[in-house]
Amino acid sequence: MEANKHEIIKCTSCGKEFKFYNIVGKCPHCSNWITFECKNCSKTISAEDYIKNDNRCPGCNSPVSLPGTDTVIYKKPGEQMGKLAVWVVMFIIGLVIVALVRRC
Repeated sequence: MEANKHEIIKCTSCGKEFKFYNIVGKCPHCSNWITFECKNCSKTISAEDYIKNDNRCPGCNSPVSLPGTDTVIYKKPGEQMGKLAVWVVMFIIGLVIVALVRRC
């Protein structure tokens, strides 16, 4: 993923600068997660925590942008579904199975 056109990112672990992520949020030189500061609450956030928290600050829950990205980072489809959505889908599948069994 390409960083914003004029943004150079500096790794907080190794100190090297880069413009491109090989893996979003990880330094291409040392492979450590970068850290950055939430503009709302000033909490230092690991890119890993940011991604796990659906692109929001784990401290104040406000939306934050990962340095060097101009796109939203999406999780795998299975990780995007909330617990309620999974429960609803499983409930509907159960109803369909019960209806099929009663027909036989």
